[in-house]
Amino acid sequence: MIKVHESVQEAIKVRYVIRHITGHFDVSNQYWRWCNENTKPFVAISISSPKSKYALVELDLYRMTEEGFNADAGYEILHYILGQHLRPRSTFYVGTNFVNAWVDVQAAVPLALFLYQSAIDEGVCLTSEEHVKAVIARAAHGKIPKCAFQPFSAEVYPAVLKELATDEFWKSVAENRNTKDE
Repeated sequence: MIKVHESVQEAIKVRYVIRHITGHFDVSNQYWRWCNENTKPFVAISISSPKSKYALVELDLYRMTEEGFNADAGYEILHYILGQHLRPRSTFYVGTNFVNAWVDVQAAVPLALFLYQSAIDEGVCLTSEEHVKAVIARAAHGKIPKCAFQPFSAEVYPAVLKELATDEFWKSVAENRNTKDE
């Protein structure tokens, strides 16, 4: 059983914030600001009650990263999420700077820590000031950031999950990775 954090110190200590799905994001907002000021990834676990069966786990690097995850990290995150017990009929998303998935509540903390560590290992977090400077520098040179991998979203239905588990799907992922590097 997990419970909503009542202080930003709780969130800082564990490297993610647990919040109620319907609002009252004061602690969550404080934690986001702390993450931004300290170049740490913002990870949140949202629950509807302490006895929730599923939790929404999110990694949000909006305004905290220039280009986000590289292809290897992005597909590793996708593979990890597909290995979880996902909430039926929900949708998950894996992008270069945002990830979310409804998972069994028992998998929420391990997924949150995995996402946090993935962002740390990639070194993708910037402060708002660093991000603005990078955007201005890029614009001054007429450069557009490249998306390291195609963001991926799917609905959680048995037929969809079956298709995503096939060798054919993962071969297409590998081919996509190879063409992005050229």
